[in-house]
Amino acid sequence: MELSDNIEDTPIIEYTPDTVDEYIVVVNLPEDWEEVHNYIINENEIDGIPNRKIECTNDKIFSLRSSIYKMSKEEADILKTHSKVENVELNPEKYPQPESLFSLKFRKDVAFNKPRYTAALDSETTSHTNSIRSNWSHMFVNGGQTSSPFQGVGITTTTKVDEDILFSLTGKGVDAVIIDSGVSILHPEFIADDGTYRVRDVLLDGPYKVDPAAFSGYTQTVTIDGVTIGTRAQESRALEWWSDTSIRSAAFQSLGTLTISSLYTRIHAHSKNGTNSINDSHGTCCASQIGGRWHGLAFECNLWNIRINFGDGFVSSATALNACAIFHDAKKIAQDVADPTLINNSYGSSLTTENTSGQTYTIGYRGNTQTYTGTG
Repeated sequence: MELSDNIEDTPIIEYTPDTVDEYIVVVNLPEDWEEVHNYIINENEIDGIPNRKIECTNDKIFSLRSSIYKMSKEEADILKTHSKVENVELNPEKYPQPESLFSLKFRKDVAFNKPRYTAALDSETTSHTNSIRSNWSHMFVNGGQTSSPFQGVGITTTTKVDEDILFSLTGKGVDAVIIDSGVSILHPEFIADDGTYRVRDVLLDGPYKVDPAAFSGYTQTVTIDGVTIGTRAQESRALEWWSDTSIRSAAFQSLGTLTISSLYTRIHAHSKNGTNSINDSHGTCCASQIGGRWHGLAFECNLWNIRINFGDGFVSSATALNACAIFHDAKKIAQDVADPTLINNSYGSSLTTENTSGQTYTIGYRGNTQTYTGTG
């Protein structure tokens, strides 16, 4: 029996600076370190160890159980499976992790009233929202049934609780972008304690945040629905920044370009009144649940808006996502450690097909064609 000449060699994976990063590897016990370290920095075929020589960038001689290595995410995932490795994660000195703030949300006692239900007044089944009688988002604070106010103990005789809520993380330093139907900037959920207006627009305010030098002499006092919200970038200059690299500072000129319609205005993005103003509350609701003062879990995050596919200031979802990519890349240039960018995309689309009795229809979807006869 002869072997086939068509045996393919196992592909060789090339690791380049673009595919590797710094990871800290922590072993279970101090006596495990030397063994695991020697496995990692030498070629081997040991289960749970990458099979190539991996560079150790810092052996942390002052540490008994950890060192820093340059490897790919795939290799880090392999190391996590080794029985003598406790943890593998991105080097926290290069990628600082969120701090635990343990911040009180309201900084004063507020009233949490038990909501009313269609059943008898003050009655409720234990299956409803895990017996927690407060806004749904508060269910997740401190975890499940231990959440307060209105825990699953003694609630049958309690209709109101006056207290504050302690959060371990508040969203501080995170840019949360709501790509949706627009966010009402004047809503009380989005006005900070000092009276400033927290919501900004990626397309109209993002360029000014990352590249203020491009807006010297191009700022203005902005009024929304009769309320002055402060000094912001001129709309026309902000839109031009996305498409004309010549007006950008040198560091930002290679980031790519987008064309945004001149009909995309602050009224379009934030206002309830005026030409192309917001006519749908969905984006405002989303922003409230993400970062609002009362309903938001990340109540200290930076709130950003992009309004898509609504009205004459048309911006597609693809353009909005590309703008977020440019915005984040610009932050990495402007900041020593770029604020994280989180994007909320809670939107979709729908179409209906016609159904006139006796009429034949042909429809196509994702490369498939189907014919049907209407039934009325």
